[in-house]
Formats: sequence, structure tokens, C-alpha cells
Amino acid sequence: MGHQESEVRGTLEDIEELTLSTIGPFVASIFSEGIESGYKEYETADRLTTYLIFAHKGRALFYGVDIQKRRFTIPALEGDPRCEEYLTSLYTPCLFAHRGDVTAQELADIVCSSSDYDIGSLESLAPGEEETDKEFFLRNAMWLLNPMVH
Repeated sequence: MGHQESEVRGTLEDIEELTLSTIGPFVASIFSEGIESGYKEYETADRLTTYLIFAHKGRALFYGVDIQKRRFTIPALEGDPRCEEYLTSLYTPCLFAHRGDVTAQELADIVCSSSDYDIGSLESLAPGEEETDKEFFLRNAMWLLNPMVH
């Protein structure tokens, strides 16, 4: 696993830990079913996308990180700090999120697919203007629970 891939995995594991610790007490109650989580990678010619997937009671939440793959290498420029700095800025991983109501079969189709096209067609999420990253992750965790409001 390369440096960028390990950073991506670490970031997603942090989000997973925060989400599970937030909703764990609710999921453990007798009124709730368990939550499923896992990872899935999709690879194309120019990128590798790793997703952290949460599923609970017909809802699915996807956090994805794209890593652009270098398609060309120029041996004469390898090791040149200016070139490395430029390439690093081009291939900075980007975190994004999608969510939606899905049936068990739709979720299985998404996970078993060789493309992340269906994930991209779900609702796209972004932090609000005044919202911190942590608040964004907590808001999504609560959406996943789909609490009943009386």
C-alpha cells in the first residue's frame, strides 16, 4: 500500500470510529437493528476511489476518497523536488460523501458492481458554511440512524 493509500485508509478509519462511537449506544438499544460498515475500492484508468460504507435500516452512507493515478512517468524528472511538489499538488486526495435510501438488493448491487456510478447518483453531501468536519460527520451519523421524532 502506497503512502497516499495509507493516508486515505487512516482518514476513513477515523470517520468510521467517530461514526460508530456516536451511534453505537443507539444501535445497541432493543429498538434498533445493527449497523453494517465496510470498505470498497473502485479503480479506473486514471483514479482509485476508496469508499467507507455504512448501511442501516434501508439507508446507506458513503464516504469516498479519490486518488488520481499517475498515468505518465518521466524518468529524467524523477527525484526533482520541483516536479514532485507539482505532482503532489495535482494528486491531492479529495474526500466526498453521498447518501440515500436503498433496498438491501440495491446496496448489494452497488457493492458488487465494478463501477461507482450508482453511488455518484445518490444525494451528494457537503458540510454547511459554519459546520466543522466533525459536526458534518455527526450529522450524517444521525441521519443514518433515522430516528423517530414524536
